[in-house]
Amino acid sequence: MKNGNIIRCILCSHIIMPNMGWTLGNNAQPLAEGRCCNECNKLVILERLLLSDRLMREKHPFYLE
Repeated sequence: MKNGNIIRCILCSHIIMPNMGWTLGNNAQPLAEGRCCNECNKLVILERLLLSDRLMREKHPFYLE
């Protein structure tokens, strides 16, 4: 909860549950402005970030060497 309000995932609308004391969920960028739940972070956001990284490496061979 944030200031007594329930925070919902910007991607799936589920309630964001506290994780080890952290109540604000995860950053939903680059797909959306706002917060996302742990499940969407694992299944959607991280996959997108890994794909972006792989595409960048293919396009620019010297990326992060």
